[in-house]
Amino acid sequence: MTRPLKLAEAGNLRLPVPFFDLLMVLLICFMMFLAPTPRPSLDTSSIDVPLSRHAGETDVSTLMPAVPRRHGTGWIYELIPDGRRLAAADLAMAATAERRKVVLVVPATVNLQQFIEMQADIRSQKIEFGLAVREEVRK
Repeated sequence: MTRPLKLAEAGNLRLPVPFFDLLMVLLICFMMFLAPTPRPSLDTSSIDVPLSRHAGETDVSTLMPAVPRRHGTGWIYELIPDGRRLAAADLAMAATAERRKVVLVVPATVNLQQFIEMQADIRSQKIEFGLAVREEVRK
């Protein structure tokens, strides 16, 4: 059987953490985990791709369509009319020399990560480019 403690043996009965700190922790926990949060909406403002359904008033001769192809760890771009395969730096030089705008022609099933890699590769050359999505023809 245990013997009762004397007052000197009881020690300090004050809480080790001030009460205000405990209250703040509880308040923060309530705010973080128990409070209802608004339903997140899809934010498309960070996607910087100009979209158009048709060429409109754009002169087609000022466009330089190129199909991106995976080449090792990077990308190479195949020009549609003549089939030349150029790296991003060469593509930028050709587009600047011919005063044409590069248009990446990708299938509708392109992976988003692949598009981001293509975009980074082209933007590293500091040239403006467009995007054309090629629809697959079903028979």
